[in-house]
Amino acid sequence: MKKICLLLLVLLLTGCNSDYEIELNSKSVKENIKININSDELSDYTAEASIGDDASFLIDNDINPLINNSDVIYEKEIKDTDLGKEVTLKYTFGPDDFKNYSYFLNNCFENVRFDYKGDSYEINLSGNFYCLYGDEVNIKIKSDNAIKNANGKKDGSSYVWTIDKSNYENVDISLKITSASKVRNYIYIGIAIVFGIAVLLFLIYYIGNFMGRNNVNDI
Repeated sequence: MKKICLLLLVLLLTGCNSDYEIELNSKSVKENIKININSDELSDYTAEASIGDDASFLIDNDINPLINNSDVIYEKEIKDTDLGKEVTLKYTFGPDDFKNYSYFLNNCFENVRFDYKGDSYEINLSGNFYCLYGDEVNIKIKSDNAIKNANGKKDGSSYVWTIDKSNYENVDISLKITSASKVRNYIYIGIAIVFGIAVLLFLIYYIGNFMGRNNVNDI
């Protein structure tokens, strides 16, 4: 059953369009996978997995997020859509567990660097992406901590990378997340802005007084 669960996870990640979201916070990594699967795709995947003719098998069984731990399962939500099913899988890892045991991280990328130290993260994923069998996978990363730099497309407070047939053989995902919270970072930025405005107003006041004294002396 363990092998089937791992196979099902791969198959779910290879739906026509999949959204993979992780939220990297100081003490946790929250994983959220959303897959839209057409009704005909469900039948195809069930046949490929050789687990019977009942397409609901793919939907009804538990899915395992961890390598070598079949006791842990995703929290799963299933919604009916006009075209088939929308499946959402959620699980919260500890940072070290995500690095060492996340099936997605350790099996879908050729080169993986995932460093966690002092509540900060540095991530580099490159080379081949092994989990693309549909049209595309959208990877979204966000955090309560300040994101120092990232080479993805900014989408609100998140960064997004799209992997498709044009780039799956040479993916490049990199970002750094600091240990400072976003709120604290915004406070620092706010203080810097206020300080800058205060300095500017002081300079305007000082220059204005200086020019005024010169005009009086000229008279």
